[in-house]
Order: sequence, then structure tokens, then C-alpha cells
Amino acid sequence: MSDGRELLPPDFARRMVNWARWKDGGAGHVAISSIYEGDGRNEYREASIPLLIGEAQDTDDAIEALPARYQYPIRQVWLYLGRPSAWHARIRGIDYRTWDGWVRQGHQLLQQGIARRTIVANTLRVTRETVERAA
Repeated sequence: MSDGRELLPPDFARRMVNWARWKDGGAGHVAISSIYEGDGRNEYREASIPLLIGEAQDTDDAIEALPARYQYPIRQVWLYLGRPSAWHARIRGIDYRTWDGWVRQGHQLLQQGIARRTIVANTLRVTRETVERAA
């Protein structure tokens, strides 16, 4: 049995990784300018993955809105990505099947919550644009 992360939509998984990076303090050191990076040699570097702060904050708000039973598992699974369910369950003092169930249910509720928030935000945006055009 698994916690179902491999079945999550790719965009949702990307969103959760972005949230975990934000919770962990972001992408690390960011220089003011590229001239301050590296040791001055002109060599190719891999571009850093951008951190979507607004999306991460929205995700954090959606996690906070989850029932308490599901908040902890969702946070732990993404902040300690790669750890097996048995490890998480052992720390919590529960069976790994219970842990997996909480994670799957938490992901389902979280996706529904994010979808609701998106609908509300889009409705407000359209309403605002309509009012601005009328003025």
C-alpha cells in the first residue's frame, strides 16, 4: 500500500513541492546580481527553479483549512519528501496503513479546497473587471 503521491496530478505535485521549498526557506541564497555569483569564471550554471511565493502562501492557507487530522500528514509527507510511509507512521506511533489513508484523504480534501479557492478568486477577478469596465 502507498500514500498515493504517485497518482497525484503533476501540477498538484509541483505545487506541493513549491510549497515545501517555501516552507524550507526558499531556494537558498539569491544574489543581487549575477556578477556576485560564483567565483568570477565564465561558466554555465543550471538555472534555479523559481519559487512561486503567492502560490505557496495560498497552498499553506488551504492546508491550514484542512481538519487537524490531515494537516500534519500532508505537511510531513512533503517536507520530508522521499521518506517511506513506515517512517512517518513510526514517528506518529500509528500503523502505516492508517498513515497512508490520512495522506490520501488529506490530498483529496486539499485538492478540493484549492479548487474552491481558485473558483472564488476567478469569480472575484471577473467581478472586479466588470465593475472597472462599467466605471
